[in-house]
Amino acid sequence: MPTYPHHLSRPALTAASKTSDADSPRPPSATCAENSRQPRLRVDSWEIAHGRTVLGTCYPRQRRIRLSYLNVFLPPELRDYIIRHELAHLTEPGHTAAFHTLCDRYCSGRESQLTHSLRNYHWPVDR
Repeated sequence: MPTYPHHLSRPALTAASKTSDADSPRPPSATCAENSRQPRLRVDSWEIAHGRTVLGTCYPRQRRIRLSYLNVFLPPELRDYIIRHELAHLTEPGHTAAFHTLCDRYCSGRESQLTHSLRNYHWPVDR
């Protein structure tokens, strides 16, 4: 297996490759999986996009998640939040109350805090 820079978390590495059904990713980190007690989620395709304002997009019917290349500039905790947010869309497509309940569960009860941190993040690059 190739060696990757230490600042790339497992979710970022997983996002860079396609997965088979047998290797479908769980929520981004072991801690998240343990805290959310989440069943395995099947993602058929992970893609890196050139979005500058949209950091992630989920296509639930195609089981496809696209992540902006700009996510590499986020701290791991916020990168993981973007991935958890998109994984929640596999089950709840819109930003409904049910979606936020699920996303909050994936984030160990910290969705609001993480959203606030992301909105106030000082980007090291122009967006």
